[in-house]
Amino acid sequence: MAANVNITPGSGDVVAAEDISSVKYQKIKVVDGTAASTNLWKVNSDGSAQVSILGTPTVSFSGSPSISGAVTVVGNPSISGTVNIGTQSGSVVGFQGGTRIISGSVLSYMAPLASLVSGVTSVITSTSITAVLPAAPGGQRNYITHITATNGAATGTFVDIRDGTTVIYSGYAAASGGGFAASFPTPLKQSSISAVVDMQASAQASVKVAIIGFTA
Repeated sequence: MAANVNITPGSGDVVAAEDISSVKYQKIKVVDGTAASTNLWKVNSDGSAQVSILGTPTVSFSGSPSISGAVTVVGNPSISGTVNIGTQSGSVVGFQGGTRIISGSVLSYMAPLASLVSGVTSVITSTSITAVLPAAPGGQRNYITHITATNGAATGTFVDIRDGTTVIYSGYAAASGGGFAASFPTPLKQSSISAVVDMQASAQASVKVAIIGFTA
């Protein structure tokens, strides 16, 4: 048998806490006075709560509420304001592009167009260090997503990609049209801040290098 229970706002009565481990539970339907309301609040036997809210509710918090446990979002909700996930915070618009930092782990999706960077050398016939990418602005660093190197000489050579004195990637460009291409689903991170990315051939050849990435 189902029945509606009317709740009148007021000072209320004080109810003492008690052990209800052996008591059977029932659903309590909270209505807003209209027959069409189907909002539901259910307390499960294990003490957990189940809430079902139809329509477009507005939820506001005072203070800094904390949510623990697994959170599952179903559908395509619209979120505005400030988003905080792990160590990443900022506006929703800013959060949609660039890198996501979730509990300290970096997941790269698409970088904002303004942060994309690329560079191509001329034909290098020496073993000197040559810049490929410019220094990232504003205390940022370069993140490399793709490298291509080609060699038109009769001598093969290793081609090092350098961050200052550190070689961060190296590949072999065989003689007479050889080379290599490398893509990085997890971007190759430049350790130095506001520094160029260089290349250096180990032997005199005829090398050309192209690098694509973004700054962050």
